[in-house]
Amino acid sequence: MSQTDLVISNYAAAFIDVLGQRDQLRGCGLLPDNKDEIISIAKKTIATVQDLHSSFEDFYSGLTERTTKIVVPKGQQNELEKLQKISLKYQRFSDGLVVYLSLMGDMRPELLNGLYGLIASCGSLCLLGLIRHTPIRGGVDVAWGVELNSNELYGCVVAKAYELESEIAKYPRVVVGDHVVNYLNIARELKGNDISSIYNREIASVCLSMLARDSDGALIIDYLCPGFKKHIAATLDISVYQRAYSYVEDQIKHWGLEKNKKLLERYETLKDYFDRNRGL
Repeated sequence: MSQTDLVISNYAAAFIDVLGQRDQLRGCGLLPDNKDEIISIAKKTIATVQDLHSSFEDFYSGLTERTTKIVVPKGQQNELEKLQKISLKYQRFSDGLVVYLSLMGDMRPELLNGLYGLIASCGSLCLLGLIRHTPIRGGVDVAWGVELNSNELYGCVVAKAYELESEIAKYPRVVVGDHVVNYLNIARELKGNDISSIYNREIASVCLSMLARDSDGALIIDYLCPGFKKHIAATLDISVYQRAYSYVEDQIKHWGLEKNKKLLERYETLKDYFDRNRGL
């Protein structure tokens, strides 16, 4: 199509959206003359999106410094460190974020690490959004895509991830497509006793331990489950979860008073998710 070759391959991608921005921007127009009003607009809209971007960068930099602990044969720890590289790309998208990696080539640790990074970051952002009172919603899937330019992903994978976020997720959670699970299940069943195969199986199992079926049957990143607690949130204390739960309760009260049945039901469903996992 042009002098530049385009490489099409399967990608894993997450589409993350900050909720409530449409309401904040409803009826907007030219900048108001009052400086205080301008500052208020910036805090409600621009600052929220900037927080999402910076929070992802914080989680991602933390993941590149240390991945989850994997048990490998004695004497191969140095080899393990070479396998733990995480490489994700991301592009800012208005009030959202697209995070992705190419799955081209044979299954190898770098690709499994990327999926681990996607799951860890999205689950962390979902919990953090509730704590900060800026909830997010997301979708993660695997399909074909192409990078038209650096950090500019296009294709079916973006559409599929967006569809999961906008049509299936509905309330603050991150829904995962079946192709993600299929890929991880294949990795978990790989044969071989070399360190690379062992690592692939282990990291795939870790990823799968952080996914679960929600009450409606949708597959989600289960940030309240033991697997997520063990591998991602081991240092969090109960106050973090209490703050998130309090926000959910406040939203139920608010939308009940507003008589907004749709949002009321969605936050009641989210509260049920917390209640079902309270013992954990």
